Amino acid sequence: ADMAPLVLFNNTTSQLEEAEVSHTMLDTEFKLSEMERRLDECGCPTLAPTTTAADYAVSTFSALTSAVSSASNGATIEVTDDIEFTDDIYVNGKSLTIFSNGGHTLSGDTELFTMYSGADLTFTGLTFEDGCGTYNGVFSVSASTLTVSDSNFVSNTVGSGWNGAAASLVSGSTGVFTDVTFTSTASKR
Repeated sequence: ADMAPLVLFNNTTSQLEEAEVSHTMLDTEFKLSEMERRLDECGCPTLAPTTTAADYAVSTFSALTSAVSSASNGATIEVTDDIEFTDDIYVNGKSLTIFSNGGHTLSGDTELFTMYSGADLTFTGLTFEDGCGTYNGVFSVSASTLTVSDSNFVSNTVGSGWNGAAASLVSGSTGVFTDVTFTSTASKR
């Protein structure tokens, strides 16, 4: 376990007080009771941890479709359960982030997302499975930007079409894939 000092400011005496915090790389375990005791002794204010809350939390296809449709530019959408697509979701010119903290799966026997006219979508922490459109697999991207990180593509195909099983990028589109795995994902050309 690594040891790192935590410096606390004592408001009543304007002195610095050091507390050792033990943590591990795997679970970042803190000695909270000791920290709370020292904060209480010095009369220091405590703050709740800051986290970025999603603008939308979705667990069904209809909720995801509705969130994408009504979201404003820059919105975040958290996927909280596996979602089975019944059709693809069209995104026209919006900038959105769609993520999962639980590694949830987006799947369906259809293209999953069609992006066009300057859409800018970022996906993180998801698995895309069984995406299969006539001409594209998971993403059809036209004049837009697609960013995918910390995600998996599993068993995605293109029906009888001619583009990518994971993504088809046309008309000056950009695709960035970071820390992504592809398993059984291929075009049928």
